[in-house]
Amino acid sequence: EGSPENGLINPDNLLIVVNHIKCAAFELPFKRGEWFGHYEPTDALEYLTEAQLLHEVRGVWHWMSDTYPAEDISLRTAARENVVIIDHGDRARPRVVGEVDAFSAPMLVHTDAIYIHDGQQYHVDELDWESKKAYIRPVNVEHYTDASLSVRVEVIEQLSDGPADSERAHGEVLVGAIVTQYKKIRMHTHENLGWGKVFLPESQMHTSAYWLSLPRYLSERMHEATLNGALAGLANLIGNIAPVYLMCDPRDLGVYAQVKSPFTDSSTVFIYDKVPGGIGFAEKLYDAHDLLLRAALDHARSCGCQDGCPSCVGVRPTDEALPFAKQTTRQLLEVLLMRAGG
Repeated sequence: EGSPENGLINPDNLLIVVNHIKCAAFELPFKRGEWFGHYEPTDALEYLTEAQLLHEVRGVWHWMSDTYPAEDISLRTAARENVVIIDHGDRARPRVVGEVDAFSAPMLVHTDAIYIHDGQQYHVDELDWESKKAYIRPVNVEHYTDASLSVRVEVIEQLSDGPADSERAHGEVLVGAIVTQYKKIRMHTHENLGWGKVFLPESQMHTSAYWLSLPRYLSERMHEATLNGALAGLANLIGNIAPVYLMCDPRDLGVYAQVKSPFTDSSTVFIYDKVPGGIGFAEKLYDAHDLLLRAALDHARSCGCQDGCPSCVGVRPTDEALPFAKQTTRQLLEVLLMRAGG
C-alpha cells in the first residue's frame, strides 16, 4: 500500500547537518543548550562562528553573513566544492551554464571532453582545476568522449556487526579516483576515433559503502582469469540491479571490484554512495543483501544474451581464451544464495 520509492537521506551526514543548521540559524538564532532534532549543534555552531557566518552574544548565535545560505545548498548533491561550467564561445559575454561536483568533474569536463547541455554539444577547451572552472564552447561533432577512471577503495571502519571477513558488510570508506585518459567514440557506430591523456590529481571522497565478499575457499579454487571475469560480471550485474532497489539514479552509485581486498582478505565487490559522507544507500543495500542476490541471479538467467551484455554481466571478453563471465557469475550467485539460505 505504501510508496515503492525510497527517499533516502542520512540525517547524521555532517555536511547535510551543517547546511541545515546554517539555514535554521538564518531564520532564528540558536540558544546555547538547544538541540537540532537529535543532534547537539554546539560544535557546528562554533565552526560556523569561526567561519564568520555566525556571531555569538551571551550564548545566542545570530546569523551575521550578508548571504542567503539556501542559495549555496544543492538539493542534488552534498558536495562542498563544485566546478563551474562557463560557456566562453562569445568571448564578450561568457555565461555560466551549470555546475558539476568536483569528484565527477574529471570524468565529465576534462580538457578536450565533449559535454552535452540542453541537447547542445560543447567542447571543453580547458578545465582549470585550481580555480574550479571549466571553459566550454558550442560545437557540432560526430563523436563523444569516454573517460577511463581508475578507482581505489579503502575501508576506514566497518559499521555492521560481524568480523572483517563477513560475506556482507557496510561501513565508511575512502574512495580515490583518477582519470588517466579518454577515448573519442563515433556516435551510432561506436568506432574508436582516437584517445588522449588527462593530467589531473586524484580526487578523494569519504563516503559509505556496502560490500560483498566471496568465500575465501571459493576464490582460492578458481583460476585467476575465471575469477577476474566472474568478479567483473558480479560487479556489473549488482551495479545494474542496486538502483532499482534504491530508486536512485545509477550515477549516484559507484561500483568497484577487488580481486583481493586487504580488509576482507578475499575477492570483494564494493558499492559506494557517490555523495560525501553517504546518504544511506549502503545500509539499505546491506539490509536487502539476500533480495539483491536473488534479483541479480534472476536477471542473469532471464537476460536473452548468450555470453554477456551491458545490462547484465557486461560485454563478452575479447580474449577468446578467457571463460565467459555470464556462466561463472551465475554459478557464484547460486553459491552465495545457498550460503545465505536463499
